Amino acid sequence: MVAIETCGKAKQQWLETLLKLPHSIPYDDTFSIFLALIDPTQLHECFNSWVEQ
Repeated sequence: MVAIETCGKAKQQWLETLLKLPHSIPYDDTFSIFLALIDPTQLHECFNSWVEQ
Protein backbone atom coordinates (compact mmCIF):
# COMPACT_ATOMS: atom_id res chain seq x y z
CA MET A 1 0.00 0.00 0.00
CA VAL A 2 3.02 2.26 0.32
CA ALA A 3 3.11 2.52 -3.48
CA ILE A 4 -0.47 3.84 -3.54
CA GLU A 5 0.42 6.56 -1.02
CA THR A 6 3.61 7.43 -2.91
CA CYS A 7 1.75 7.66 -6.21
CA GLY A 8 -0.98 9.78 -4.61
CA LYS A 9 1.57 12.22 -3.25
CA ALA A 10 3.32 12.42 -6.62
CA LYS A 11 -0.01 13.14 -8.35
CA GLN A 12 -1.60 15.18 -5.55
CA GLN A 13 -1.96 18.40 -7.53
CA TRP A 14 -3.80 16.58 -10.33
CA LEU A 15 -5.90 14.50 -7.91
CA GLU A 16 -7.05 17.69 -6.21
CA THR A 17 -8.70 18.74 -9.48
CA LEU A 18 -10.90 15.62 -9.18
CA LEU A 19 -11.24 15.07 -5.43
CA LYS A 20 -11.56 17.06 -2.26
CA LEU A 21 -8.50 16.20 -0.18
CA PRO A 22 -8.85 18.40 2.90
CA HIS A 23 -6.37 16.28 4.85
CA SER A 24 -3.96 15.56 1.97
CA ILE A 25 -3.28 12.04 0.65
CA PRO A 26 -4.23 9.26 3.10
CA TYR A 27 -1.47 7.21 4.71
CA ASP A 28 -0.78 3.72 3.41
CA ASP A 29 -2.38 2.23 6.57
CA THR A 30 -5.64 3.99 5.67
CA PHE A 31 -5.68 2.30 2.26
CA SER A 32 -5.01 -1.08 3.90
CA ILE A 33 -7.90 -0.64 6.33
CA PHE A 34 -10.25 0.52 3.59
CA LEU A 35 -9.39 -2.35 1.25
CA ALA A 36 -9.74 -4.90 4.06
CA LEU A 37 -13.34 -3.74 4.58
CA ILE A 38 -14.40 -4.47 0.99
CA ASP A 39 -16.48 -7.62 0.58
CA PRO A 40 -14.78 -9.57 -2.24
CA THR A 41 -18.07 -11.13 -3.39
CA GLN A 42 -19.80 -7.77 -3.69
CA LEU A 43 -16.78 -6.28 -5.44
CA HIS A 44 -16.83 -9.15 -7.92
CA GLU A 45 -20.55 -8.71 -8.59
CA CYS A 46 -20.23 -4.94 -9.02
CA PHE A 47 -17.23 -5.29 -11.31
CA ASN A 48 -18.96 -7.89 -13.48
CA SER A 49 -22.08 -5.72 -13.70
CA TRP A 50 -19.97 -2.72 -14.74
CA VAL A 51 -18.07 -4.72 -17.38
CA GLU A 52 -21.28 -6.17 -18.84
CA GLN A 53 -22.68 -2.67 -19.37
